Amino acid sequence: MTTKQPRKAYHFVDSEGTFLVRVPLANSSDCAVIQKEDFADLMAAGISDQWMLNSSGNGHEYVRCRVYGERGGMTTIARLIKKPPRGYRVIYVDGDVRNLRWDNLELVRGARPKKLPPLPAKSKARAAGDVESRQRRCCGVSGAFGGR
Repeated sequence: MTTKQPRKAYHFVDSEGTFLVRVPLANSSDCAVIQKEDFADLMAAGISDQWMLNSSGNGHEYVRCRVYGERGGMTTIARLIKKPPRGYRVIYVDGDVRNLRWDNLELVRGARPKKLPPLPAKSKARAAGDVESRQRRCCGVSGAFGGR
């Protein structure tokens, strides 16, 4: 039987003199980077430093942790840092979900844009020319595709 050792967070200072913490992630060989103050606030709130890189199932990955009492028991570190009000979501300015610095996290009002519905098997051959019409039907977009 093997026992996994807890991953240890490392404090460091970047080239600009900012105090940061590098947190190793489960399910990845990468680390998340967070400002020291935010890390200390999370630890003081009882959040574990055992974080993971977790897939949403839709091709998106997020840095998450277990939070007991929350819906599903998991939440993203970005939401714990920014504390968005209802109806807002957190986006990553540089697109890197492992960069949890305050200036990389931005609150945006509204839900994530809709995904296109999957194509039926028999229409995959026509898919190349039909993407714009599917986009218009799915999302009600007209201007970007030359009208409805």
